[in-house]
Amino acid sequence: MSRVLITGGMGFHGGHLARHWAQAGHEVTVLNTPSTRARQRYQKEMQYWAWPFRAVWGSVSDPEVVGKVVEGQDVVVHMAAVANPDQTIEAPAQCVAVNVGGTVTVLEAVRRTGCRLILASSCEVYGSLRPGQVEQTEESPFFPSTPYAASKAAADRLCWAWGKTFGLRVTIVRPCNVFGPWQAVGPHGGVIPNFVRAMLRQEPLLIRGTGGQWREYLAIDDLVQGYDLALHEARIGVMNLGSGQLIPIREIAEWLQQHYGARIEHAAARPGDVTGFRLGWALAKEYGFLPQVDFWKGLEEYVDWARTAGRHTWEG
Repeated sequence: MSRVLITGGMGFHGGHLARHWAQAGHEVTVLNTPSTRARQRYQKEMQYWAWPFRAVWGSVSDPEVVGKVVEGQDVVVHMAAVANPDQTIEAPAQCVAVNVGGTVTVLEAVRRTGCRLILASSCEVYGSLRPGQVEQTEESPFFPSTPYAASKAAADRLCWAWGKTFGLRVTIVRPCNVFGPWQAVGPHGGVIPNFVRAMLRQEPLLIRGTGGQWREYLAIDDLVQGYDLALHEARIGVMNLGSGQLIPIREIAEWLQQHYGARIEHAAARPGDVTGFRLGWALAKEYGFLPQVDFWKGLEEYVDWARTAGRHTWEG
């Protein structure tokens, strides 16, 4: 069993991963900024799950905090980031400061201690499929189209460079779009939780642009499976995590309309929005990665969750 630090460990991805690994017997610590949402989730986790768990409240941009919490860890999983493209368009400098500067802070702490690093990168680094491009593999060039995507691309390449220059043991995971319980909602939230919350509030589902832009969706439980591989297969350098489930945003809204009576409205397209991603994830398959959750079944289960527990996690 390993001593694992997850930065951003009270976020959407990190929280699910922290619970899973703690239940599997790993000694888990999370580092997270002390937001209302993060503290709320921590309290709920401690209330309903009996597992050894430690939370440290602080920023990845603080070298003193990061240095102390990395000390003694076997693996650092770096997930902390300003993660929503809309938010990074509004405040690009903050995005770069956290996503790039914070990554350097973590890398330097890892370099001093010699532990492993797993970076949560993103399919966003690839940008839209290029003309004639069938899929985006781990070797595909980067064409980031938003400040968020560019910051993740920079963090991705910094981790690779630190590995090559200083001999760090680095694994880079590039997942497609992920959905499931505890995903953020509101102005900086994901399209699925925002659609579902609007539907439950009897508000219209707002499609930005034509709705023809598609995403490759992966359920959060399947994402956790992918990070399990990254944790246990230290030989992996870079790994895409895809699902093959390519869904236009318009179809999600229409499915909610058909099954739950939701209303649909359109608005202007988001600046820098991409047409779609299609990840090549043959390497992950070779290591045994096999998504289990059908998108539409997973969406139905998310709606059921949102009707009950989800209502109590939404702010505003």
